[in-house]
Amino acid sequence: MKQKRLVSVIGALVLIISAVVLITGCPQSSGKIGGNSSTLKLLFDESKIECKRSGIVIKSGAEVADGELLIFDAKGIPDGKIAEWTVGTTVKKASPLFYYVKKTDADSSGVIKVKCEIKDAAKFKIIFDGTKIEARKNNVEIMSGAEVNEGDRIHFRIKNPTPNKVAVWDVNNKPASFDIHIASLNYYIKAKDADNEGKINITYIERDMIELIIQFDSSKVKCTKKTDGTEVLSNSKHLEGTTLEFETVNGKAVEWQIGRVSYIGKNIGIDTTLHKFYADKNGVVVVKYKE
Repeated sequence: MKQKRLVSVIGALVLIISAVVLITGCPQSSGKIGGNSSTLKLLFDESKIECKRSGIVIKSGAEVADGELLIFDAKGIPDGKIAEWTVGTTVKKASPLFYYVKKTDADSSGVIKVKCEIKDAAKFKIIFDGTKIEARKNNVEIMSGAEVNEGDRIHFRIKNPTPNKVAVWDVNNKPASFDIHIASLNYYIKAKDADNEGKINITYIERDMIELIIQFDSSKVKCTKKTDGTEVLSNSKHLEGTTLEFETVNGKAVEWQIGRVSYIGKNIGIDTTLHKFYADKNGVVVVKYKE
């Protein structure tokens, strides 16, 4: 049976995390290891840290290439704590850490050392209009004014979305950094988003849906509407909120790119709900992949 990656509100966590750092234009590895002048060695404590490349766990001591994306997870972080990472001389708080390999992070012998310390997470209050918005942490509903920790993922959902409208979310009066859903938002608590009183206010407005043009190479990609299986042609127009299924014609698992967003891991197919975020300035969403 074919397996495909499904992009949904529930399953979007990894994709959202990924896409934030996978916007097209960021340096990407050629994937050639060995004999590559930019090949480096990665060292970390496997008892504390898990590292993945293209969805596959790699070991400490593995060779990595300049520009490659790696995902580091600290093992067994308790609630109320956050991982503080040191990569070379760079320090960053994140759970997980998305990292593009940089030669400048390596020592003179070409080794990149990754360390992780578990720190107390800063605490904030999350504020939103509970009559209009439902918020959940770890799939448990939380109320406006609840205390949350730096690094927590909160899922916001409009209780009664207006038909043919798209939510536009703000975090303390600034646009949400990654907003691809029609009536919901996945948000990671960040210290920089809080006001002087330690509050993070989540609001939204609604805008009209727009039509987008879907483009893909039909010799390599086939596309159907998820609702009824109707075939979708390249260069056809579709309203935001339409969910489309893409699959490789040859049945191979590949790394997909939907507009400006690339997804981690290889899959035969991918489902996506159309949103302006994916489109270029002309409203075109180009779907392609690399093997």
